[in-house]
Amino acid sequence: MTMTTSYTSESTQVLGLSLLADLSREAKNLCMSPISIDLCLQLALYGAHGNTAAEMLRTTAISAANREVLADDASRLIDSLNSSKASSYEGPGASVKVLLANSAWVHDTVKLNPQYSSGLQEKYKAECANLNFADRQALDTINGWVAQHTENRIPSIINQLSPANMLVLVSCAYFKARWVHPFDSMNTDLRVFHVDGQHAVPVATMRHEETGVHFFQDEAVQIARLQYIDDRFGMYIILPAKNTSLSTVIADFTQTKWNTWLSKLRPHAGAFSIPKFKLEFGLSLVPALQKLGMNEAFTEQADFGNMLDCEQDLPPFFYIGDVIHKTFIEIDEEGTEAAAATAMMMWGAGIPKPPPPFEMIVDRPFLYVIADETTGAVLFLGTVSDPR
Repeated sequence: MTMTTSYTSESTQVLGLSLLADLSREAKNLCMSPISIDLCLQLALYGAHGNTAAEMLRTTAISAANREVLADDASRLIDSLNSSKASSYEGPGASVKVLLANSAWVHDTVKLNPQYSSGLQEKYKAECANLNFADRQALDTINGWVAQHTENRIPSIINQLSPANMLVLVSCAYFKARWVHPFDSMNTDLRVFHVDGQHAVPVATMRHEETGVHFFQDEAVQIARLQYIDDRFGMYIILPAKNTSLSTVIADFTQTKWNTWLSKLRPHAGAFSIPKFKLEFGLSLVPALQKLGMNEAFTEQADFGNMLDCEQDLPPFFYIGDVIHKTFIEIDEEGTEAAAATAMMMWGAGIPKPPPPFEMIVDRPFLYVIADETTGAVLFLGTVSDPR
């Protein structure tokens, strides 16, 4: 399948892998949505100036000439992914459901720059609304919007609002798809999984055999692409070799490495097993983003001057107070469901010879990536060290 890359899709790869390298040091089980994080950052970047904008561009690895070029690029990606919507997830004709949704929630005393708000709505498809942040109902409204746009898998994103919060930017991502070849539940049984690569524990493990799994292995990893009904999307399982730790693979996991692996995947016959798992994850992204070089945006020196109306009484400072990210993912015999929300609190050739059959037994910590084959955008990625 031909891949059409973009500034935003490439950014989801670089930013996602950078965050993976940092966050995986602390989290045993990790799930994040690079596309949700990236789009939320872009909602703020669209209103940033000067060094604040420059740092955000470097952190997100975006090389667009200007904010309008980037916004147009993001708009095309959002439209492309949102077109992948299943009329039904159940029964004949079931397909893939993908939803990207953005919103901007404005304190009712704040006036946004009309060009900024119209750009969010037209380019980023964002819903914009004014709320009284001092009213408890405002918190319920924002969390309700997040729940609605993640099929209730992320029931809330923020715990409190302060009257000092001037703007809340939110980006949600939702993905649900059936495997093209579902696992037979009769083949699911308790198998050993080596938690932390060491301790053997029994976990519910799915298994099946296929003739056309895209697979690659070298001395460091085995990689298999599990195909969804819509071949545009796939889940890549990256299993470190028995003599290679997950942390070692992550340390060497760059965009170049990722694209090299993709280029080497070939159809194989073989047997595949993987644990069923479901997990929820959440954290503040501020420390990780600061390590990547995005600093000024979190200080009183931040320049988000393009966000506010010229008639607005400018506050002494206007910066990002927090960036909260929450995710949900579940893998079973039928397919995958994943959801994420990110909230930014603004404070003030011929037929080749068939390769040999393979066997890939996912019985130790591994990586997973859900990616769009058309654009290269990474929708979700993470690690599983303990599927219990």
